This record gives sequence, C-alpha cells and structure tokens, in this order.
Amino acid sequence: MIVWVANRDLPIISGTGTLYLSAYGTLSIRNSTGQDIWSTGSQFSRGEPQACLLDSGHLVVNDTKTGKILWQSSYQLSDSLLANTPLGYVKLLDSTLEYQLSSWNITGIDPSPGQYVRKFDPARRHELVTFRGSDVFYRTGPWNGAGWNGFPKMNKTELVKFHVSGSDDGAYFWYEPKNPLQLWNQVLNSTDGRTYRYYWNASSHTWVLFWTAPDDAPPYAKCGPYGIYYASDCQCCTGDFYYKKEDLDKQQYSGGCIRHVSLNGTYHKFATVANLKLPDTINAVSNGTLSKSECESWCYKNSSCTAYAHIGWQGCLAWFGDIIDMQDLGKGSGDSLYIRVASKKGSNDRKTIFIIVGVSITAVLILIAAVILVRKLPIRWPFRKHLPTENNLSDGQEDITIFESFDFNTIRAATVPEQLLTAQHCCIIASNPKRYRSMKSEKPRSLLERGRISPGSADQLL
Repeated sequence: MIVWVANRDLPIISGTGTLYLSAYGTLSIRNSTGQDIWSTGSQFSRGEPQACLLDSGHLVVNDTKTGKILWQSSYQLSDSLLANTPLGYVKLLDSTLEYQLSSWNITGIDPSPGQYVRKFDPARRHELVTFRGSDVFYRTGPWNGAGWNGFPKMNKTELVKFHVSGSDDGAYFWYEPKNPLQLWNQVLNSTDGRTYRYYWNASSHTWVLFWTAPDDAPPYAKCGPYGIYYASDCQCCTGDFYYKKEDLDKQQYSGGCIRHVSLNGTYHKFATVANLKLPDTINAVSNGTLSKSECESWCYKNSSCTAYAHIGWQGCLAWFGDIIDMQDLGKGSGDSLYIRVASKKGSNDRKTIFIIVGVSITAVLILIAAVILVRKLPIRWPFRKHLPTENNLSDGQEDITIFESFDFNTIRAATVPEQLLTAQHCCIIASNPKRYRSMKSEKPRSLLERGRISPGSADQLL
C-alpha cells in the first residue's frame, strides 16, 4: 500500500529523477536535467540535516545536532492518514493553513489529486467533511468528546483512541492505536469518496479492512431543511412542519419542510428530537461555558436562533438559519436537538405549568385544612330559637318550643329522668308550662326551664 507520494502533481515523464537534500535541510526531487519538480520549501539547519523514513511510515527531515524536525511528510498529506498524523488547520494572519486528505485521481494508478477532499473544516464547528469538488459529500457530525456525533460506530472501537484539540487559532484530529506496535492507515477512496480504515496483520503481511465511512448514510441534505432521514425515508423533524404534497408525490424531499405556523408574531417553545445526527454546523456557533439551561435561554432570547444542542466537549451549540442534513441514528445513539417552533401557550410554558400546579396545591391544602377544622368542632343539633311565656300561651295550647343548638353529650345526659331536675344544661322543653311551674333550678335560663315533659319522654323524643 502506497501511503504518500511527493510529486503527485508533476510526475517525471521521461528519464530518471533524483532525491536531493541540501545543506540547509531542503528536500527536493530533480528531473534528469537537474530541475526541481518538487521541494519541501526553504528550510534552515545549523548542523547536518538528514532524511529518514520512520517505521510509522512518515518521511522526516531533521537536524542531527538539535534533533529538531525541519519537515515531515504529514505536512503535505496524500490520500492516507497514518496513526498520530494530524488532520486539521491553523489560522494565520491573512490565511488558513490546512492539513487535509485528497484522493488519488485513479486509485492505484494515478496519484494526482482526485475529486474528493476530506478535511477538518475551519468553517464548521469541529467536524470532518468530505467534499466532492466544491460540494459537500459527507460530514461526520460535530465532535462530542468521544467521537463524531454522526458516526457512532467509530466510538465503539476499543483498538484505537481518537483525539481532537481545538482553539480559536486552529483545530486538529488524530488517532492513536492502543497497541503502539499496531500499524493503522485511513485511506480516502477515489471511486466512491468513502474512507477505508485498515490495520496491518503481521502474521499474514496484509492490510485488513476494519471499517468504512460512511456505510449507511444518505446523500448530503437528502431530506432538505428541517427534514430527517429515517432508515430509507424522509420525514419532517416534528409535527410542526410538513412537506408539500407535490414533493411527497414525487418523493423529492430536497426542498425541505415548511412550518405550519410561522414564527413571526407568535410565542415560541422548543421541540425535542432525540438520537440524531446533528445538523450541518456551517451556520452554528458554540459556547463551551454555558450549561444546558443557559444554552436554552441564550437561544430563546435570540429570535434568529432556530435550534440548539448541548454536547459534551463542545458544550452549547446554537444554529442560526435553516437546519439541514439530519439523520436518525437509532435508540442510544446520536444526540438530542431542540428546535424552535411556534406555541399558543405563551413564551414560557414552564411558568404557566408552575402557576397551575401552585394554584392546585393551594386549593387542596385549603380543603384539607377545612376538613380537619370541621372534624374537630363538636356535633351540633340546630333548633329554632323560640321561648314561650305564660302570657302568650293559653290553657290547653300545645307547643313545642325549640331552643338553641346543643352538643350530643349534653342531650344524652339530659335524657336520664333523674337528671332532668338538676341538669346544668339547657335541653328540650315542650308545651304547657303551667304543669311544671313548681320546678326549681339554680339557673333557670340555663336549665330545663319550662315545658310539658314526662319522665323518660326526652329519651323517647331523641
């Protein structure tokens, strides 16, 4: 397997070529006439420079006195990414220096740059993107700390450890075999644009295919804005969106989904979609200092923020504009995306819920307190208040006069005949007060005062 070609743009058509190392550490290839057709560029060595082919597969030029590496082949990548080789970019004052893979024009035949390029795109939020010409062919999804969000198969390998290092000045991706003696290589295929990862089998002396990427991904943006690819079909991300009927009839989904209710002049909320390959981050910004709730608040307050996610390494990701190129990865894979949609319930549904719950709890507590209070009060028997006198009651006139309310124990005590004359509680008195005019009591107004009653009749009345 050829892992690197120096003069892939300018092959030596005829004659022989020479590999030349200058006293200053510049490595070049010269044709039969002595003309440089490829060079590492100007280098400066204080000692004796040397060129070495390492066991890792890298070609390096270093200074023998200082040990400093002056140049290495990983600075000018071909179609292969060996272990511990950075794939990324550095932002300079007026330009960006990129380390990227480019496929051969024809694999195994023509090493000149082909139509596919794979790079850690500086225009996006830490994700690998494969381009076919100027068009996006495939993207891995953003880095989440353990692997690429849209390629969960990569996260499950126990043979290779993946790394991403990033700042405002640049970012890099590289992989490291857990067995340092194991050789690995990643090749960008010129035919299908896929990446093939191989490892070296020392016993058979062959390269063994480990995995390919993508393996089951749809074409880029197949389902259009706000559309999600499910297995073999496109669906809108939530019920708040729909495809035009003519697009459904033709199964042409690239036009994307349309909102049922526009966001203009309405209240908003966020709809959750789980297990997702997150949208293209070309129109996203990140803020690693925000918590999930702070990320939601930040996105909500900015009316142009259409969605947000909160993933491990990058923290808060917020999208501005249409979201595109999403895929359902199945249960337990991918990340959750929170999409802004119109709401009829108000700008803050959680506050509404809290108010309803609070009022309900208060009402229940008041009801419980009322029940407890009633249970503690004595049982009262209501009677109409009416007291007859001798002046307004004629002989033979029957009358049942009703006194004020009394508790049950008082009534029960008053029904015993022997206690009727000495009871210290008011009870029931009946008609014709003349018959019991001789009754004596210590407190006439609080005892059995008047009435026609015979022994035991109170018991009968009760």
